[in-house]
Amino acid sequence: MIAETTIDKKQLIEKVAFEYFLTKGYEATTVRMICKKAEVEPPTLYYYFGSKKGLFFSIVDKMLNDFKRAKEEKIIEKKPDTESMLRLVYEYSINYSIKYFNEVKFYLRYKLFAPDELKKDIEEYMRDTYKKKEKTI
Repeated sequence: MIAETTIDKKQLIEKVAFEYFLTKGYEATTVRMICKKAEVEPPTLYYYFGSKKGLFFSIVDKMLNDFKRAKEEKIIEKKPDTESMLRLVYEYSINYSIKYFNEVKFYLRYKLFAPDELKKDIEEYMRDTYKKKEKTI
């Protein structure tokens, strides 16, 4: 039972932070705001994520992993040839963008308009993802 409560708190903090980062932006969102809305104390947030930046990248990591896993399942399921795989990847990306609009909006916000505090970290974090994407294409 304790483990469920722990997971619920962590997921709640991520959900609240995602909403704030999306609507108010990273710079305008404070740890206090997140904790107040999630009804947790700041040490709880720091326990799970280490920092506001750690929380941000936890959200990004979850989004990327969910996208990659679902895309790979689609590809494995269809076993396409090269041309079909490229079409499938683009088709999946478009459908994902429609279905998960806020996640895509979040991604684009921080890809295109990263706060100075996060620019370098985002570039380093995404380097492998971009290389894999280029290789696939």
